Amino acid sequence: MTIYQVLGITEEASIDEVRAAYSKKLKDIDMSKNIEDYRELREAYNKILKILNKRETYLYQEVTTLKKPNVTVQKKTPNIENSSKTPLTKSTDKKITTLIEKKQERPIEAPVETHQTDFPEQLAKFILNKTFYNDTTGWTFLISPYLNGTNETREIVVTTIKVYLLRNHKLLDDRTRLELIHLCKITEEDYDTGEDKRIFREKIKKENFLNYDFFDKISKDFRNQYFKGRYQLHEFIQVDDSEEVILQTDINDLKQLSVPDDDDLFYFFSLYELIDSSSPNFSEVRKNLNTIKQDKYRHDVEVLSTYTTALEGKKHHNINKSSVDSLSWASENIKIKLVNQLNKATLAKEKVEKKQSRVVKKKSLKNIGEKEHSFSLKKIPYFIFGLLILLSVGSSILEEIPFPSSDNEELIDNGSDDQSNAEMLEYKIENRKNNLNLNYQIYDYLFVDTPISKENNPSFSDELITSIEKFKEDNKTAFEKLNINSIDEMRKKSHEVHYFTEDNQLISYTTFTDYTDFSIKTTVDKDNVITKMEAVKPEYLPKNMTLGTYDTVKFFKEELVSNYDRLDRYLSNLSELHETYLTENAYDMLQEMDEDMYNSLSKFSFNAPILLNTTDSDNEILALYYDKQFLFIELNQENKIETFYSEIFENMPEELLKQAEKIDTDQIDYDPWQFQLG
Repeated sequence: MTIYQVLGITEEASIDEVRAAYSKKLKDIDMSKNIEDYRELREAYNKILKILNKRETYLYQEVTTLKKPNVTVQKKTPNIENSSKTPLTKSTDKKITTLIEKKQERPIEAPVETHQTDFPEQLAKFILNKTFYNDTTGWTFLISPYLNGTNETREIVVTTIKVYLLRNHKLLDDRTRLELIHLCKITEEDYDTGEDKRIFREKIKKENFLNYDFFDKISKDFRNQYFKGRYQLHEFIQVDDSEEVILQTDINDLKQLSVPDDDDLFYFFSLYELIDSSSPNFSEVRKNLNTIKQDKYRHDVEVLSTYTTALEGKKHHNINKSSVDSLSWASENIKIKLVNQLNKATLAKEKVEKKQSRVVKKKSLKNIGEKEHSFSLKKIPYFIFGLLILLSVGSSILEEIPFPSSDNEELIDNGSDDQSNAEMLEYKIENRKNNLNLNYQIYDYLFVDTPISKENNPSFSDELITSIEKFKEDNKTAFEKLNINSIDEMRKKSHEVHYFTEDNQLISYTTFTDYTDFSIKTTVDKDNVITKMEAVKPEYLPKNMTLGTYDTVKFFKEELVSNYDRLDRYLSNLSELHETYLTENAYDMLQEMDEDMYNSLSKFSFNAPILLNTTDSDNEILALYYDKQFLFIELNQENKIETFYSEIFENMPEELLKQAEKIDTDQIDYDPWQFQLG
């Protein structure tokens, strides 16, 4: 095979074509395994460069030699006879001049010297040590001397690293990858194809927060396999719209190699087990969750532990869709699968309970029948006498006797549902004060010093991220006095209320039981992005720190959603809950609803409320919109619902409709703050 065949080019190829071919071939070689193939490619590339440089050098010298006599002749007396024999025609002269200028613009490229071409060999040795995964210093010492060499040497290094990152980004932690990008000054534009650009943008440059510090606890021969397999699982669990396919054999291989220090992997194992099996191994899930020690997973571990309990069918769990949505390290795809699993488990549990209820009922009826037929002959006269009395009274009494029927069976079946609702009602009463919270990662950063970044949580604005460090420093004394060291402790020692603003944003006020001179005001925009955080003195807090305007509306909508198509249960629950957020007048209005009114009212429970700018009343008016209709909610000074205005209640004021005409209904979307702020 010729040197040109090694690169896949012709002998007439230009130097730019040679470089492009070399770069393309280099991508197909794994230098940690096929160093000989690389050496052959590199040797061919070097030889072709030498040939091209010799060719241009010879032509350059030939051209300058041809031009030199012409300059010398001009100093002598013109000789028409000699000049007519000069080999330089006008076209040749122009061609030569162009070639000289071109050559002067670009210096002659010399082939890389032997001491400059040992970078690939040094790189291969460095990689074979299997300690490079997080060795930022080692990479810097390896690369820097070559980057300070000739342009050709630098080009070799940059091209090699560029290709290496494309093929092996799974083996490097965030800091190391970003340092290599910085050292070699690699950008997205340095890659040729759209797919390569995408990989650089979404995988090489983007942080994934995976830990590689424990690599020395994995057998040297299996480290690459381990980290590549874990990376695939990371993409499957944590990356939205991931196309990764994980096989059970892959999971089994990783389990064989796993080490206790890899919290990332055990988190992935837990979620994979929960979503990939119709009957998860709950003991295995708990074992994985209990192995995790990193603070960043603390919240998720708590949620998943409760979720596992719910999936097992055990009682007294507090898990719902909003809890699943609060998971910080799972993709939206995984959250959807978790919610679906939870729904399936709930339905399965209800079916089992109904079946058990039917069995109990049948046994009871059977026992009754056995008792009724186990009387002696002595009781026959009494039985006949009683039957005659019943017949004499009439059939109306018989109709009142509760003989077994399908209706009674349905009533028994609903027992488990009523019990479940009672548990949920008790939970709501106890936890109403903590109905909604800011994204816990904000507090994690303020109190536990967890790093914060835009890529880590897109619901934090750039303004917030750049200013929050100063906010923390300015209020250092307050944070020291609070002495809060965990999110759980923070939840117990704080209270939040939430208010609408006229520009459709939400303000959250956080107060602390142990230090009342310090409070936090947080602004969350209509896209549910936290934009600002500031300290607030007690005198600037809202008068009502028990119930905010949004809290009221959320309670109202929450009851409609959780009791959808069940007016009886809605009204029953309302009798226990209404004092929190309803006046007696509003409560009476809801009590008088029939099924049609209730179903119409429920349709307003999904969209975000809008605060109207009313000047003729001290009360707040909020509007909910659905299908060209409005529901207006009036809040009194205590932020409780005073009354409702709607066609449903046949009391729609014209002035409110005129006010609502100013609302851009096309911009009204689902409530962005329904589950978590930010």
